[in-house]
Amino acid sequence: MGQIIAWCITIYVIRILNPTDYGLMAMAAVCIGFLTTISELGLGAAIVQKKDINHIEIQQVFGFVLLCHFGLSILMFAGAPLLSAYFNEPQLVPIFKVLSINFILASLYIIPQSILLRRMDFRSKALIDCTASLISVVVTLISALNDYGVWSLVYGAVTIHAVSIFGYNVFSQKIIRPRLSFRGMKKLFLFGGFLTGGRILWYFYSKADIFIGGRFLSSRLLGTYSVALEMVSIPLEKILPIINQVAFPAYSSVQSDAKIVRSYFLKSVRIVSFFIFPIYSGLLVVAPELIDLILGSKWDGVIMPLQILCLVMPFRALSTLFTPVLNGIGRTDITFVNVCFASVLMPIAFLIGAKWGIGGMAMAWLLGYFVVFIFISQRSLKTLGISMSIFFLNLRGSFIASMTMWVVVYGVRYVFINSLSHQINLFFLIVLGIVTYIFSTFTINRSNYNEIWGIIKSVKR
Repeated sequence: MGQIIAWCITIYVIRILNPTDYGLMAMAAVCIGFLTTISELGLGAAIVQKKDINHIEIQQVFGFVLLCHFGLSILMFAGAPLLSAYFNEPQLVPIFKVLSINFILASLYIIPQSILLRRMDFRSKALIDCTASLISVVVTLISALNDYGVWSLVYGAVTIHAVSIFGYNVFSQKIIRPRLSFRGMKKLFLFGGFLTGGRILWYFYSKADIFIGGRFLSSRLLGTYSVALEMVSIPLEKILPIINQVAFPAYSSVQSDAKIVRSYFLKSVRIVSFFIFPIYSGLLVVAPELIDLILGSKWDGVIMPLQILCLVMPFRALSTLFTPVLNGIGRTDITFVNVCFASVLMPIAFLIGAKWGIGGMAMAWLLGYFVVFIFISQRSLKTLGISMSIFFLNLRGSFIASMTMWVVVYGVRYVFINSLSHQINLFFLIVLGIVTYIFSTFTINRSNYNEIWGIIKSVKR
């Protein structure tokens, strides 16, 4: 419920602010995000992963984290003019300087956060994250209503870290003092180093569009593109983390039985496609009404890139399912090569696409990531002992049902109700889409329907 409230407030804030504000924040966020991936060298995760870790080692990690974060904060503050010059946006200088404090704030809750994860106290973590997110968006909303523009987003970003410090330190119930001696930390550094390397590569290709777009597009166009990307990513951010969080330990526990691993993986493919395919098929059709209703006419530029991105998001969703299964069976080498391939191809695609504006950037995702998906799928499925035909066979039911829904909804929208108000159109088309998809699934994809319904009933119990 908290996340729903936070997203409603976020959407209202988008209506208040303008694309330039989001463009400036996207430029700042992509730089901050990159430094964050290397900020603690994966040592927080090392605390969670190491079987027997003592208090002194935790103190050593805390000391190292403090040094790294303070150093990055100084680096960001001093480098603000250079980063602003790269984007050719002088307004970014004070924004970078203020956001540099986030590194210091984050260093004060990374260790307590890792302790909660080590205890598998996911409920406390969810409560803290939800509370921090809610307070952050409220601060952003109040600032936006008082005409603070892009600074509304900056204040919100600082607030979420400040609240997290309080929450994680209270719930961890441990006071950790830093130790600036790093003897005996070799294994922790090795684990964290490999993890950080993978994070850097992933971040490099997944955020290359913003980094390149910030160089070649205006802040207004980049803001429009970043909001389209943010909107279209919501289903992935809400569905996939839940599945992947459970998937990794599940695969690890049965890694010696290849048949069960394949069965688990194909089941995850069916579940994800059952939800993701209709969501993006429907969004593709109702994007004009949806954007006009929730964001307003000043954000109409979001519609075209959002519709193009709807076509690539199912591929991105399916490709993320390979990582937990490959890591679970110990084939991190396959995962690493997959990320390397994407890290080479996608930036090239974005450099080419940027010449055609935000539409070109969205097409770069569509065409470039389709090639990445084929490459990743072939290598990963071969490792798992699954043929491409079996893989696509498990997608067939949801794909056909989604296409049936798309044809019906698009046809009705085009022929009958295109002249009605956007509000009436949107309500009617969503209801029609849901009914059509459920009927199509029940008719032509009965086994998948029964499988999903069985999962829902088991969760209710």
